Amino acid sequence: MTATTTTSGKLANVTLPTGWRTVRFGDAVRNVNVTIDPEESGLERYVAGEHMTTDDLHIRSWGTIGDGYLGPAFHRKFVAGQVLYGSRRTYLRKVAMADFDGICANTTFVLEPLGDDLIPELLPFIMQTESFVTHSMQQSRGSTNPYVTFKDLAWFEFALPPRDEQRRIAEILWALDDALEMYLIVDQCLDNALDSILSESFSQNDSSTTKLSDFCDKDGMRIGPFGSQLHASEYQEEGIPVIMPSNMSFDQIETDNIAKIGTQTAKRLSLHKVQEGDILLPRRGDLSKRAYIYREQEGWICGTGSIRIRPKKDVSSRAIFYALSTRRVNNWIADHAVGTTMANLNSQIVSSIPIILPENHKIEPIVEVIEKSKGSRNANSIKLKSLQTLKAQLLSELL
Repeated sequence: MTATTTTSGKLANVTLPTGWRTVRFGDAVRNVNVTIDPEESGLERYVAGEHMTTDDLHIRSWGTIGDGYLGPAFHRKFVAGQVLYGSRRTYLRKVAMADFDGICANTTFVLEPLGDDLIPELLPFIMQTESFVTHSMQQSRGSTNPYVTFKDLAWFEFALPPRDEQRRIAEILWALDDALEMYLIVDQCLDNALDSILSESFSQNDSSTTKLSDFCDKDGMRIGPFGSQLHASEYQEEGIPVIMPSNMSFDQIETDNIAKIGTQTAKRLSLHKVQEGDILLPRRGDLSKRAYIYREQEGWICGTGSIRIRPKKDVSSRAIFYALSTRRVNNWIADHAVGTTMANLNSQIVSSIPIILPENHKIEPIVEVIEKSKGSRNANSIKLKSLQTLKAQLLSELL
């Protein structure tokens, strides 16, 4: 089968198997517009845009009707089995199949098959294909909050197999979705377990609370070079990596698209070189990010917008890192950050971060438990990403 959707939303170079045919989205799907009064509907739940997640066919959160004024936009009824589609900022790819009855805003399309040509179980997967997403984005209007109309979607063309083949494809894709669900649940459980370990180990009331600066030598904290010290023109394709906040992830550094500088520039910025056991925090933006420096990253540069923390040699840098990663510390930082447009940290705020460590003889066993928990979580995340990649490939091949 060869079927390519062009930028005009029409199939080109089409060679379809027997029984397959080209259809327009609007000829196979209808936009259901049943309007009701939320307060008099007898329904309990409503779904807003924030309750739908990118590339997730499940509605995992919702609001309760009656807890507050929903606004005039929330009057569209949906029932279990219908597909909800966020018509604003469609690049967010918010498509979900409802498993309960409720109300949504008029900016959320309520979709279902029109007639018997398309089975309901296949509809959400058609809307997750790259060709559908591309069409929807290209037809969107507006710059600040782009939106698409159902008429814009109606003339999107796709290849529709016979109903028996639809069922086979849907069974495969929903089985894969079930597997993804399992790994997502495990991922959440591991996250919760890790969060509990961190909270219990580094937030106990009977432990001593000390400022972060007390665990560091005089020069243990250093803000990365300012723009006047490191210019954009000094970055190059090869060289020594420069760690920016955008490269920070939990306990690691993401090297995709990491900036690099030459040897001479790195020599000039030698005060900002990192060594094993250093901890990096962002100075602005998402202040929950963290990065730990391993041996293979020694000599890299703490970049603009980053703060380097170097604990004393007799202090467990891993324990300090995990203490900085607790919810308690994240909340403290959020409360003490400065700036109105964007949250910012300075050396004085970072120096004053309250650190709680367990008793010395408990530190290494606790760190070991955390490391094992993280290893399990990372292994599960790798499997989850593999399944997500497989799903994208199957969507392309089967539809």
